[in-house]
Amino acid sequence: MTIVKEADHVVNDARSTSRRTQAGYDAERDMAFYLRRALADDARAHIFHDLRLVRGDEVAQIDHLLLHRHGTFIVESKSVSGEIEIRSDGQFIRKRGRSREGMRSPVEQARLQGDLLRKLLIDHKTNLLGKALFGLQQKGFLHMPIEIFVAIS
Repeated sequence: MTIVKEADHVVNDARSTSRRTQAGYDAERDMAFYLRRALADDARAHIFHDLRLVRGDEVAQIDHLLLHRHGTFIVESKSVSGEIEIRSDGQFIRKRGRSREGMRSPVEQARLQGDLLRKLLIDHKTNLLGKALFGLQQKGFLHMPIEIFVAIS
């Protein structure tokens, strides 16, 4: 396994004035630990943590991007207190006692991150294509599967 990029807050446990922000950092740090532990002996795994993507006016931050011979995986880490209801229309509702509030769908968030990643790969395909990745000849990125996982602590 190669960790290509580690997040400063994941490594250094940065202090935050917001408990919610610190809980988010903690969730990302914990997932980084589990990914390292699970893939430590796999030379085919390449992991980017806290990866910022910029394309024109579009910006995305991917908590964990795993590149492997078996695929590309985005892991979105969330720290949530209380209960989560996922409605049939994909809407996420956070419940704490009698209080209910809408929550941005982490699945949709990761899907949008994957879309931006794909656009960037397509933009730079002339620099990337023709090179072997994991012993395979890459032909394009348009139909490359990007699997999405959401880890909620």
